[in-house]
Amino acid sequence: MNKIVWLCGLIAVSLAVSGCQGKGDGQTGKAVQKTTENVAKNAGLALMFLRGAQANDKKIMYEAAGLTTAAVDDCREKLIHPTKYTQSAEQRKASENILRISGEIDYFIGKIVKIFPKSANFQVTKTESIADPSGIQRFDHTITITYNTMAEAITDKTGKLVKSMVVHLLQTSGSFEGQVIHSFSFDSKGFDRFVDKDFQVVSYF
Repeated sequence: MNKIVWLCGLIAVSLAVSGCQGKGDGQTGKAVQKTTENVAKNAGLALMFLRGAQANDKKIMYEAAGLTTAAVDDCREKLIHPTKYTQSAEQRKASENILRISGEIDYFIGKIVKIFPKSANFQVTKTESIADPSGIQRFDHTITITYNTMAEAITDKTGKLVKSMVVHLLQTSGSFEGQVIHSFSFDSKGFDRFVDKDFQVVSYF
């Protein structure tokens, strides 16, 4: 009788452990799926941002960044007239961040867009999450740019026509008044490469 009771107890414990492991695996699977979806979503935003620059369309770039013209104008107004609008240090910093993102978009359209002719194609080949001690979401998007016509291709420092090259687009995500916003930019090394025409070339024409 005691052996039967002991055996039943062992089976019950085994089933309980198995059930817990199943739940754990399920939770891990959901976390992986959520991370994958998050990466894919942000890769899509990076593509939208670059295609907006390519089309010289500020509206598309604002959409990718999560900005609105009204929010930018409101932040500018509050910063220009600080005596009229009382802001805490945190609110002022948030307003400055919105204008900084808007300024980066203006820079893309005015300068960087020159390397994005309309015949070029973009492909996000990799998106990595960058660990940040502050908890801010940051991503490094590896973008392959392919030039489809020699007439619109750019030359590198050797004078050769570039067929395809790789660039890294950095994304920093935060929030403003309950809305998610994203800042996109090339790192300092990337800007130096553009200036020096020292591109990370994959192939030439």
